[in-house]
Amino acid sequence: KRLMVDFELSSLLRWAWTFSSIRLDGLDLRLEVRPDGTFNLAALGGPGDPGQAKQKGDGKLPRLLLQHAALRGGSVTFTDRTISTPTSATLQPIDLELRDISTLPDPRGPYTVSAILRDGGVLFWRGDVSLQPIYSQGEIATRRIRLSTPWRFLRDRLDLAEPAGMIEFSARYRFSYADETTEFALEDTRLAVTDVRLAVPGAAQPLLALEAAEMIRGRFNLIQRELVVPSIEVYKGLVAASVDAKGVVDWQRIVKEQASALPAAPAQGRPWKIRLESVHASEIELRFEDRSRVAPLTARVADF
Repeated sequence: KRLMVDFELSSLLRWAWTFSSIRLDGLDLRLEVRPDGTFNLAALGGPGDPGQAKQKGDGKLPRLLLQHAALRGGSVTFTDRTISTPTSATLQPIDLELRDISTLPDPRGPYTVSAILRDGGVLFWRGDVSLQPIYSQGEIATRRIRLSTPWRFLRDRLDLAEPAGMIEFSARYRFSYADETTEFALEDTRLAVTDVRLAVPGAAQPLLALEAAEMIRGRFNLIQRELVVPSIEVYKGLVAASVDAKGVVDWQRIVKEQASALPAAPAQGRPWKIRLESVHASEIELRFEDRSRVAPLTARVADF
């Protein structure tokens, strides 16, 4: 709806492109993966010329100073048309604010991002960012994200009916990229799900139903290849499993087999370390049924 750019003549004195302010109101961005797997925005670059030699630059970013940038009332819609049922998700409104962002050595500027999903979920992201070197640290949090939102994009891979439940996530993060090495770490990670219900299509009984489950104080480090979960708490619910006449457990069928013509890539680097320090569960009902036996077997624990 509106774009305002305030360019400073002080650029001549700083020897850096200097913008006092850039403000964008009412951005409506529609991202789409087409049925053939191509990305709609890629077409903006026009057809490429394979015979044209690529120009090699010195790899340095231009000298740039952005004192203030803001996006107000933005909207981003992502649509995936590669799956059997084309699916969209919209973030609206999106508000973003950046201050003192620069490609000059070392300066770091603060930023804040907030967005709301069409189904009511909230995203909040704030911290500091540097472009020379590439570095960012801060906090990210989501609230009231419905489990059905990611499920819509994965339904071709999962044999699950539309799930019920809400997700909340928060963490402190640190990211940097230098010398072709990426560092990424999460700390004080919290992941909570509430009122969860997972079931196979057409089933009267869920595979999993939980009032609440929570992971707290998790730590993830990409360089050290380590994931540490100090505690998982699970409250009030049902876990059910059944074996069919062929001896297959229903949980095994949740992830559909995907045909792939590509061989599995060999593992590189040292192995991952995953440590779960404690699990606490209370008031969980367990059900099991085995129909592969001549005389079907059922078992139930009312309160585990």
